Amino acid sequence: MSKLSAKQQLDRVAKASDLGPALLLKLVLEVSPEEIVEALKGMVNATMTTKDGRTVPDYRAREAGVKLYLIYVVGMPVQRVMSTPQRLESEDQTMSRLMASPAAREAMKQALATEVETVPG
Repeated sequence: MSKLSAKQQLDRVAKASDLGPALLLKLVLEVSPEEIVEALKGMVNATMTTKDGRTVPDYRAREAGVKLYLIYVVGMPVQRVMSTPQRLESEDQTMSRLMASPAAREAMKQALATEVETVPG
C-alpha cells in the first residue's frame, strides 16, 4: 500500500466530514489509520477483570466500539424529531379568540359553575 501525502489524506477525510480543516489535518498527520483500527479492535474485544480476578467481556466498551464502527461505515440512523406547531399570540389575542367561540364560552361557564359549587363557603 502506498503512502498518501498529508494533503491527499486530508482531502480523503474532508470529503466524509464537516470538521474544521485544521483539526482534520492535525488528526491525519498525528494518528495513522492503523492506530485507529487497532483502537477499534481493542474496543470490540475489550475485557475487564472482576473483583475476584476473573476476566470477562466488557460489554459497554464492546458496544461503544461496534456503534462507532457502524456510524463511520454504515452511517448514522435517521434521528426522529417530534415537533408540534405553535402559534405565538398575546394573552389579549387568546382571550379574544376564546370569547369569539360560543363553545369556549359555554365550557368556561360550566367550569366556573362547577368551581362555585365545589368551593365550601
